[in-house]
Amino acid sequence: MTIQDERTRAKLEADAKRLGLSPNTLEMSRAVGTDALRDIVRDNRRNVHDRPGIIPDTPAAAEKPPVGKNGWVEPPKITDWKPPGLDAFERIMDAQDAEDRRERKRRG
Repeated sequence: MTIQDERTRAKLEADAKRLGLSPNTLEMSRAVGTDALRDIVRDNRRNVHDRPGIIPDTPAAAEKPPVGKNGWVEPPKITDWKPPGLDAFERIMDAQDAEDRRERKRRG
């Protein structure tokens, strides 16, 4: 710490003591400014937090699953399931197969 830093810190501590504040509080209030703090206090006095925000107060109703006989639903068949991205893999493999066929035909 330089002599200038020590003098600045000593002045800050003396000013804070004179005002009845901690040095950190005084330093923060100087950084923000009183006009910003006044606006924050004024907003809180007007209850601006009572206004609805972006997030809804009540959750959206979940979609109900289809109900079959006696409340039972037929589970999906395992044979109907495809892993995610299978269509993309099949297109890639089909394109490579076509490329391989062209190459074999070219070579003869």
